[in-house]
Amino acid sequence: MITKEFFIIGQSDQAIYYYKKAQENLNEKENKVYEAKINIIYELFQKTPEESVNKCRSYIHYLFEQNDADSVRDLALIISQYYEARSYFQESLEFSNHAILAERKMKQLEGV
Repeated sequence: MITKEFFIIGQSDQAIYYYKKAQENLNEKENKVYEAKINIIYELFQKTPEESVNKCRSYIHYLFEQNDADSVRDLALIISQYYEARSYFQESLEFSNHAILAERKMKQLEGV
């Protein structure tokens, strides 16, 4: 997701441009999983933690329901680090736990 990478390196204008392009594409071709992923990134980097936490929870839950454990792990770690850096430690721990659960689920599916 190029949107994620631009937000992470601090190029918000570029990130928003690609977010809007992705939304236009999603209007033509529905893909709820991808939509959840980019919405997590948008909410996280464009809203305050108070505004974004419930949306992030909801999207992570949706990705779990869709068995996208790999994305849950990756995105939950990003969310956790973001909240930790802003001293939202309870939320950070919550998303770290989501990442751990996703990792366990992936290992279980691999038979490890």
